Amino acid sequence: MPLDSASRQPWHTLPAAAVLAALDTDAGGLSSAEAARRLAAQGANRLPEARTTPLWLVFARQFKSPLIYLLVAAAIVSLGIGAHDDVVFIAAVLLINAVIGTTQEWRAEQSARALQQYVEARATV
Repeated sequence: MPLDSASRQPWHTLPAAAVLAALDTDAGGLSSAEAARRLAAQGANRLPEARTTPLWLVFARQFKSPLIYLLVAAAIVSLGIGAHDDVVFIAAVLLINAVIGTTQEWRAEQSARALQQYVEARATV
C-alpha cells in the first residue's frame, strides 16, 4: 500500500523514520489521548463487513442461466402454438427451480455468515 497518492513506494520498503513521520507518531507509539482522537476521527480499525444480498436479488439470479433461457424460449414457442399445458408445466418447473435455488443459496449465505462470527482475526505488529 503506498504511503500517499504521490508516492508509489510501498510502506514496507520505507525507512522506519519516514513511516513514523508520515503517520505523525514516534517509536513510543500514540498517547492515549491521541489514540482516542484518531479513533473518534477515523473510526475503529476493523475490516468492512460484507453486505447481505437481498432475497429478491438471490431469487432473480436463479434466472441467469442459458438453460433457463432455453426453457423460457420453449415456453414462448409452446404458447405460440397453443400448448397451454406445456407452458404451465415449464413455468412451474422454472418457478420450483428458482425457489429451490434461492432457498439453498440463502441458507448457504446465512451459514457462512454464522461461521464468520467464530473466526477471530488477530495480527501481531
